[in-house]
Order: sequence, then structure tokens, then C-alpha cells
Amino acid sequence: MRKRGKLYERLPLIIFGGIFLVMVLLSVVAKFMQGDEWLVYSDSLDLTVADVNGQELTLRDLAFYIAYDEMFVEEQAQIYNAEDTARYWNLKTNNVYVRQLSKQSVMKKAVHDEIFYQMAVDEKMELTPEEEVQLSNVQDAFWDNVMDNDKLERLGVTEKDLNDTIRKIGFAQKYQGIYAAIHQLDMEALEIEGEAYEMMLDDYPYRINERVWSRVNYGDITLVHKNGIYQ
Repeated sequence: MRKRGKLYERLPLIIFGGIFLVMVLLSVVAKFMQGDEWLVYSDSLDLTVADVNGQELTLRDLAFYIAYDEMFVEEQAQIYNAEDTARYWNLKTNNVYVRQLSKQSVMKKAVHDEIFYQMAVDEKMELTPEEEVQLSNVQDAFWDNVMDNDKLERLGVTEKDLNDTIRKIGFAQKYQGIYAAIHQLDMEALEIEGEAYEMMLDDYPYRINERVWSRVNYGDITLVHKNGIYQ
């Protein structure tokens, strides 16, 4: 009974200590959550969002992929429900939102192209005059079909930033074709979900900086939604 009595005497202290610990944890969580609010993309271009085989990728490097894929998803959303495109963005496929799937795809494409671009650079590969013309046409098409309204301003990048990325993708795609021919593979096997490409990742490790990437409000960077409708 004496032991139980001593326990009762200490009980208020134990309860107070427990409450104090909970308050400290809540404070830490609150600070963590405040630090994880959405980034202003145009102010965060130089933040490192991934490392691919030792090469850092910044949000500036991902700007092209974001602009292109946001446009692509928005076009599908217009078909699904032109009056409220947000409904398509918030659809679930296998318990994953369309918005999340597309965001994952953006990162996968950027990593994929960086790997093949590094291989092209290692081989000192160059584009032929004909390929340079094709590349220029692709750049023109991108500006004509994707970069409307104030998208460039919302991204915060320059025309050169985006054209440089398109050029980089051109090198990556060319070397992907060469690699496929050398190893007698279909191009599809070297795409982001391809089995051969997945095996290549053992030699080209990458790491995503989730502290940055999770704070990128994908779907609302180049697009402006008002009441769920793209403006």
C-alpha cells in the first residue's frame, strides 16, 4: 500500500511531464509543417531537387518538364470536364491521384534524360546539321503550343533555360537510340518504365530531395485554377 501511495503522490508529476512532452512534440511538428508549405517556384529555382549520378538537378532544370506535363494533363482534364478541370487532376487511379502520378512522371523523365545525357557527353556526341534543324523546330513548337499566357513568368525561368533543357533532351534521345542499337534493344525497353532502363539504374544511382520536391505544388505552377477551372 505504501508503494501504491507513493505512486499516487508522483502521479501529478508524471501527468505534468507527459503533457509537457506532448506540447514539445506538437511544437516541433508545427515548426516542421510550417517549413513544408508550398514553395514559390519562381523564387526557388536554384534549390537542388535531385542528384543523378553525382550531378545535381535544380528546380530550374525541371521547369520544362513541369510546363509540358501540366499542359498535357490539363488537356486531358478539359476533355474529362471542361467546366471543372480540377476534378480530373484529383481523380484516383489505383489509390493514387492523377496529380501525384503526373508529378512522379515529371521526376522520372528528368532523371531518365539526365542519365542518357551524361552518357552522350561522355561519348562526346554531337548533333548533325539535320538534327539541329529538327531540334530548332521542336523548340519553336514548344513555344507555340505550350508557353502561352504568363507561364514563363510563373516559372521564373528564361527562354534560354527552357531551350537548353530541350537541347539536352535532344542529346539524351539520340544517345538512347544509339544505346538501343548497340545492345539490340527496343527503344521502349529504355523508357522510364522499361525493364532494361530499370537495370541501368544500378549503375546510375539517383536520389530525390523530398524536402524540396514535396513542397512543389505541381498542377498549379504554370496553371491558374479559379473555382477548379483553368483560366
